[in-house]
Amino acid sequence: MLAMSPREKSEREPTKSYHKILEQEIESGVKELERPAGALFTSGLSAGLDIGFSILMVAVMQELVEGRLPEPIGEILVANMYAVGLVFVVLGRSELFTEHTTLAVLPVLDGRAGIAALGRLWGLVYVSNQIGTTLFAAFAVTVAPALDIASRETFGEIAGGLVGHPSWVILASGILAGWLMGLL
Repeated sequence: MLAMSPREKSEREPTKSYHKILEQEIESGVKELERPAGALFTSGLSAGLDIGFSILMVAVMQELVEGRLPEPIGEILVANMYAVGLVFVVLGRSELFTEHTTLAVLPVLDGRAGIAALGRLWGLVYVSNQIGTTLFAAFAVTVAPALDIASRETFGEIAGGLVGHPSWVILASGILAGWLMGLL
């Protein structure tokens, strides 16, 4: 028997209905809400550590390209380094707070879970993400300058560029980031 091409397979397989897809997403959300606190915390801590690689890579690339490449090209290379930490989070299947802006809300909206369960999930993951990123930041600003791959000043410039905006801009960009992660 000849193997079917992916196109032939997709033509023979029935398509999932929107209702079935939504049902699967709600079930996934319920499973997330029911995970043990320790597992959520450990996974959130891991994500916080993983995402820290984003800023480390941004700092390293910024130091590497400064004065060596035209500014627009350097900025594009530096900005793309942020994806490194996100790739680590996704591949490691760890819990980043922004992932739960969509999936975990669905069971609450559907009435299968309460707002307390959502608050528990968000609280555990948010706190553990913050602890992980803080630990990684302490590590990075100590080790990177010692290895001469990024200076403390570069980390300061990056931080200033991220938080040097009005509060409403930071909030709006956080909502946008959550939306994009939820889509992922």
